Amino acid sequence: MRRLRLAMIALMALVASAHLTLGAVAQPVNRPAKLGILYWGRSYGDFLDKPLHDLGYDKGRNLIVEERIAAGSRENLPRLAAELVSLKPDMLLASGTPSVLALKQATDSIPIVMIDVGDALTNGLIQSFAHPGGNITGFNIDSVRLFVKINQLATEVFSGFLLSTLAA
Repeated sequence: MRRLRLAMIALMALVASAHLTLGAVAQPVNRPAKLGILYWGRSYGDFLDKPLHDLGYDKGRNLIVEERIAAGSRENLPRLAAELVSLKPDMLLASGTPSVLALKQATDSIPIVMIDVGDALTNGLIQSFAHPGGNITGFNIDSVRLFVKINQLATEVFSGFLLSTLAA
């Protein structure tokens, strides 16, 4: 499960990098890109530094990163989300369903990338998986559906292997 989480975070870093890059293309050359991050639990550290550096963005040079950490406190989320939105970032990154919900309430215009989120559809974060709508994108961690899909793929692969072995 830890590998899946790290893989999701790494992939999300690439998605976030692409979104930030696209947003920064239209920015004046002298204005650094601004990224706001709202953590539900604790900070993930500098997990975005390397992918952003590879795209030419470095904190303090041409990138401003504003982080807020709720530390598991739902009471702080609306205030922290409002603080980030008031800074007018080019993009917001939110970890955890409560953080995404707070940012969704705070803005409908700034792009929000979600990571480490439960069922985004049931929680009202997106309209559908095929067409999320709104300003939210990212990954949905749905372990039941993921387990079913992995089981389905393993069955198909194993069945194909077994059939090809018997035919030989």
